[in-house]
Amino acid sequence: MMNIMQKEREQLRRHFRNTSSDLDVALSTKQTSKAQILSLLRQLEDKSDRIFTIDENFKEQLFSGKFNDAEVQQEFDDMEFYRAEVIKYKSECELRLPDNQMRADCGTSSQISYGEKINRKFRLPKLELTKFDGNVKSWIGFWGQFKKIDQDEDIDLEDKFQYLVQAMEQGSPARELVESFPPSGANYKKALDQLKVRFARDEFLIEALESLGLTTEKYAAMLFPLVESALPSELLKIWERHRSSKIS
Repeated sequence: MMNIMQKEREQLRRHFRNTSSDLDVALSTKQTSKAQILSLLRQLEDKSDRIFTIDENFKEQLFSGKFNDAEVQQEFDDMEFYRAEVIKYKSECELRLPDNQMRADCGTSSQISYGEKINRKFRLPKLELTKFDGNVKSWIGFWGQFKKIDQDEDIDLEDKFQYLVQAMEQGSPARELVESFPPSGANYKKALDQLKVRFARDEFLIEALESLGLTTEKYAAMLFPLVESALPSELLKIWERHRSSKIS
């Protein structure tokens, strides 16, 4: 468990450093738009939040007596380094962007707590990813949330892979399947496709619905909102106009 946390944190720290390098370039270039700077800052904050979550979980292991004083000191130094980096970049961005610009929507939507928009006047509580345990009954609920990450073009594939790993229940067949792929952007779609093949087959989903007491007549009432949410808005408008004309 501890080794897995360390490996995951190592990958997140690598992405943090890559994003911070991009932010350095953006801040040093006068032509960089304020929207680009704010988007990179939000990406950095997102990665740091996940790093700090692992740090907190790892602290319990750190004081278990398995680490000597030098190792404990090095771990804390590393943890504090990334916290200091976030504060540094926030300060630099505040100098580059007006206060109201830091809070306003700059015409771009970046990933903040899975869907929270920059122009909100209040902060919503962070949503925890629904953990998928490999039970086909849980697939619909899991995918209803995770597809927002999958379809978000502002999240790079490497980060999507890390989100996918985090969304799998520890020790479950689903987690083992995802972790059988080396963590990389190139393997994200492969891992997701294999999850769908194994856990989202039509006959399995129908069996899961029936086990929940849903008859064939009730499938439409449950599945229609899921299908509807996956359709483009323009197509939905056309469908609504067509349905209204039939009713009238």
